[in-house]
Amino acid sequence: MRVLEKAKTLAKLEGFSQLAHGWHYGKGGPIDRNVIEKTESMYYLMVSLGIARTNVFPGQDGEVLLGAYKGEDYIGVIIEPDFTASVTHEIGDDTQYYNEFSSVLEARAAVRKLVEKVCNTSVQFTPRISISTAISSATWCLKSHRTVGCLSSKDSVGKRRAGQSAAT
Repeated sequence: MRVLEKAKTLAKLEGFSQLAHGWHYGKGGPIDRNVIEKTESMYYLMVSLGIARTNVFPGQDGEVLLGAYKGEDYIGVIIEPDFTASVTHEIGDDTQYYNEFSSVLEARAAVRKLVEKVCNTSVQFTPRISISTAISSATWCLKSHRTVGCLSSKDSVGKRRAGQSAAT
């Protein structure tokens, strides 16, 4: 994930609490702190499961739309001021899934399933950050029943050192 995009999404979301009254053609006002926190929690769920591109948009009635993008896939979550939510999954211009939920908690379960499907990840994974000073990089790895296309920096350095030892 690009750190800059993460910072932009969260900074934008935080700014919704400071929107002026009437910001949208005379309607709208600051977004309630609780709605922002629930949206932030949903954002972290999506990111932890493999979504890298996100954006947020305020609604004139106090709702927040969290959009997540992976290739042609789009997952949109609207969190309302009464903490009901709706979830949409689109591929291109075709709606694949839409549902309304009576709670954000119910919506989280649907979002988890959709993101896992879109990102080909499993519920059972262990996040691991591997930093190697030898090549100065950080790698985010998801481990499940199988490796999800991830090579840790430590493995790269070990192979590089083994190759150097064989060459000398």
